[in-house]
Amino acid sequence: MHIICAYVGGATMYARYTLLRQRRADKKRTGANITQLVLGLLAILAYVMENNFPVLVFREVHIAGVLAATVCASAYTLINTVISYRAPPEEDSRIKCHLRLAISLAVILVLGLDSTFDIIFVWIKPTSVQIYEIIDSLRVISEWLSTVIFYGFLATFGPDFKVFGLRIPKNMEEDWFYITASPAGDVEAN
Repeated sequence: MHIICAYVGGATMYARYTLLRQRRADKKRTGANITQLVLGLLAILAYVMENNFPVLVFREVHIAGVLAATVCASAYTLINTVISYRAPPEEDSRIKCHLRLAISLAVILVLGLDSTFDIIFVWIKPTSVQIYEIIDSLRVISEWLSTVIFYGFLATFGPDFKVFGLRIPKNMEEDWFYITASPAGDVEAN
């Protein structure tokens, strides 16, 4: 399930990158757009590491995934929120920007809790079984919650992608599929 979500998330991030690149074709500075794409893909890789390597078997890999997800996903959501606020109102409505800001802050809060619970679980030896079980339950809940909230943040970009179509080459000389933006009034898929 995590791998499928990672592929869908990566496709969403690349589509967002392509959409922003086409909207801002006249501007020279695209550093924030490239940075948000790289951070987003690193966050997805970190989520895959975190969720596929259990903490009791692969401690170092799991903790590295948690910390990388914390840093990359937090930065990704903040950069995307700033880009949304700086976009003209016809591209991103203020309600959508406020929603992304709220989800971004929730992602940062839950990821902070997630990394805290993971570090407590791994490095501090609990004195009783009840404390161990409570910390383990909080750790698992915060990991799942952070993953769901982050992919929920990506879902806010869904309506933006109605302008995209898939162009399939007509001749065999072109053997590549292209994601292209439809013209403003075009409702047909390419």
